[in-house]
Amino acid sequence: MLAGDNLAIVVPHSGQPTETFIRRYCEHLLPGRTVMVHFYYGADAWKPDCPTYFPADAFGGHRILARAWRGLQKTVGINSLFGDPFMARSLRRFLRRHNVSVVFSQYLTGGSGVQSVVSGLGLRHVVRGLGYDLSSALMHERWRRESLVLDEAAAIVVPSPYQVDRLRSIGLRKVPIHALPCGVDLPSESMQSTKARRGRVVHLVAAGRMVQKKAPAHLLKAFFLAVDYFEEMKLTIIGDGPLFKAARELCLTSPHASKVTFLGALPHRDMLTAVAGADIFIQHSMTDPDTGDQEGVPVSILEAMARGVPVISTRHSGIPYVVEDGVSGLLSNEGDVSGMANSIRKLAADDDLRLKMGESARVKATSFSWKMEKEALLTLLDGSIT
Repeated sequence: MLAGDNLAIVVPHSGQPTETFIRRYCEHLLPGRTVMVHFYYGADAWKPDCPTYFPADAFGGHRILARAWRGLQKTVGINSLFGDPFMARSLRRFLRRHNVSVVFSQYLTGGSGVQSVVSGLGLRHVVRGLGYDLSSALMHERWRRESLVLDEAAAIVVPSPYQVDRLRSIGLRKVPIHALPCGVDLPSESMQSTKARRGRVVHLVAAGRMVQKKAPAHLLKAFFLAVDYFEEMKLTIIGDGPLFKAARELCLTSPHASKVTFLGALPHRDMLTAVAGADIFIQHSMTDPDTGDQEGVPVSILEAMARGVPVISTRHSGIPYVVEDGVSGLLSNEGDVSGMANSIRKLAADDDLRLKMGESARVKATSFSWKMEKEALLTLLDGSIT
């Protein structure tokens, strides 16, 4: 990128509290030289300190007119927000006004929506695939078809080789596709908690939005099965979401309910503190049986590994590429409650094994640092590699 050029980051919604990686891209990837393009208004968990484009900008800031226009687009069969000349022209003006030379789109759905505008301006386009866009969205013919326009992008970045194969299978042949998990901050050596402390209750932590693909019911059932054989455990669950109430109700049906604490959603810093103090991080990821939605590589798992916490999880999507079964954690098959319960019992009962796996997890996590991801992304955005 030339010294005077800027980077545009395209996001579906603004200010989502769970999308800490997008906030990091906006604030730290190219600070002072970043603008943002939003498809829709979202949450107010954070606001970017940079020039931003919203669809309402094409209508003098009137959101009602923007929504009405989007409704008209859908009525006449225009799927993409920028799929008509009026909206495309509005976005082109914004990108030109801010001297953008590179566009970094989050999610394939966002990237395919701006590909024609970006190509028309001759800009470099890198797309970050993440989760639903690489799984449930591709189950629909419309999204598979629209994603094929990204064969004209400069590069696609996905969390693991699993998603590389997935995109090749739908027909993306020309575009370079790179496997790169979202990077995490590595705590200093002094901040890494010492695991396998003997003579006390073993503490498990789960952290993430409570949705089908994280299967909180399966996680709870596995924990309760394990407690039947090894009582000296407790479980803390961090996060909220549509399955929060059902998980609480399921917990109350167990005689071990007192061993489970639900903290709800926490600020990211507080969540990391809780994870760092745990003996085991646990997550039962699985394909959503209703929508086909899958994880990419869960950032919470990488954050736990970076803090020396061994992981109990599932052989799902990109997880086996970061958690080596039997080395940095223990994996069971999706939906295998008894298999996960066995993993919990094994790791909870063996202090030395937890210590050994936690150290292996910490070492492995150094390959997935934010510093390394940032360097790789800046190289891709700059066009130094293909």
